[in-house]
Amino acid sequence: MEANKINGEAKSLVLDNGAEITYCELGTQNEEVLISGAFFFHTFMPVLEILAQRYHVYGIVMRFDGNADIFDTDGGVHWTRQWGKDVYDFAVKMGIKKFHYVGKSQIRRTPRKNLGFARRLRTRPSQRNRSHRLY
Repeated sequence: MEANKINGEAKSLVLDNGAEITYCELGTQNEEVLISGAFFFHTFMPVLEILAQRYHVYGIVMRFDGNADIFDTDGGVHWTRQWGKDVYDFAVKMGIKKFHYVGKSQIRRTPRKNLGFARRLRTRPSQRNRSHRLY
């Protein structure tokens, strides 16, 4: 387990292919599930904590070693696709049938914009169309 990559309580799950996945879990009181993948959860934790006010959040640490299922033509692991499969396999193993996915860098926003997005989720629907400046 790579507990040092999570700022908070870390958990682990072994997938059917033998790969160990380190993750954090927040917002367990909520039914709607959101999964986030990142190399570590330190600076992104405030965003997950805000999202956890509305969603049952799982933060999955994307790994760089261990058993793999998806390879490039040269025989090396195709990590981008492997991470996607890891998220899918994690959801299946946890019994999650439906979830939202958000990534730390995959959504191409700065951390400041991610935090603004998360804050807007807390507002009333009528307020979501208003412009939110964080500067």
